[in-house]
Amino acid sequence: MPALTPGKTAPDFSLEGIDGKNHSIHEELKSRLVLAAFYKKSCPVCQLTFPFLERIGKAYAGLSFEVLGIAQDEPHEAEQFAEEFQLSFPIVIDEEPYKVSSAYGITNVPSIFLIDHDGKILQTLVGFDKAGLIETSKFIATRLHQPTTPVFTKADNVPDFKPG
Repeated sequence: MPALTPGKTAPDFSLEGIDGKNHSIHEELKSRLVLAAFYKKSCPVCQLTFPFLERIGKAYAGLSFEVLGIAQDEPHEAEQFAEEFQLSFPIVIDEEPYKVSSAYGITNVPSIFLIDHDGKILQTLVGFDKAGLIETSKFIATRLHQPTTPVFTKADNVPDFKPG
C-alpha cells in the first residue's frame, strides 16, 4: 500500500512521546497544522531530512503549526536521534508492529504528511525532496499568513532528491 495521498483523511492516533506525554494527532489538529514525519534512527535519508524539518518547525514556532516526529524505534533510540539532530519538536514512538505507520501506508522513511485542521492530508513527501520541502514551507507560510522562511541556505550542500 503506498503512502496516503493529499485529499485523504489522516488516520487518528495517540502515541507516547519521548517526553513521557501522550500525543494525539486529533488533539494536535484542533489548533494547528501538523507536519507528521515518520522516520527510523538508522535511516541515512532521515538523518539528512530531519535538520531541515527542525528549521521548518522553528520558522513557524508559536504559530498554529507543529512538527511531530513519529519514530519506528525504541524510545532510547528516538531520544538519541532527537539529541543528535537537536530536535525541539515532539517525538512519539510507533512500536512494532507499527500500527500507525501501517495506517498511513508507510513503505519508506522518511514519509512526511502535512495535515490540515480538518484531518485532510494537504501534502505528502517520501524521501528527501528539496523542492518538496521548499514548497511545504511556502504552503505553511501562506496558510499562517506569514512570510516564507527559507529552508535551505547557500551553504547547504544537499541533493535535489534522495529516495528513502
